[in-house]
Amino acid sequence: MSMMHASTVKDAAAASLPPTASLMRWVIVATLPGIATMSYFFGLGVISNVVLAAAFGIALEAAVLRLRMRPIRVALNDSSALLTGVLLVHHCHPLAPGG
Repeated sequence: MSMMHASTVKDAAAASLPPTASLMRWVIVATLPGIATMSYFFGLGVISNVVLAAAFGIALEAAVLRLRMRPIRVALNDSSALLTGVLLVHHCHPLAPGG
């Protein structure tokens, strides 16, 4: 396989992948049935935990980006901090403080 062919295959594979932000948002959407089920069984404290964890995830990423003097809006648009907060809640007890 020549080097030119390898780069063409790599570029074609990268072009077929969805953007990171879109993928992160789809994962967040995929967690909604689990959050709804947890809310049904454990109460609305789960929803407040999701909101708090997502807000803290976004706030902490923005603070670190500011300390590193990086553009905040561009980095937050990929939804990775939001996804991290939502996934973190799935490992917390539903009656954890804040809920």
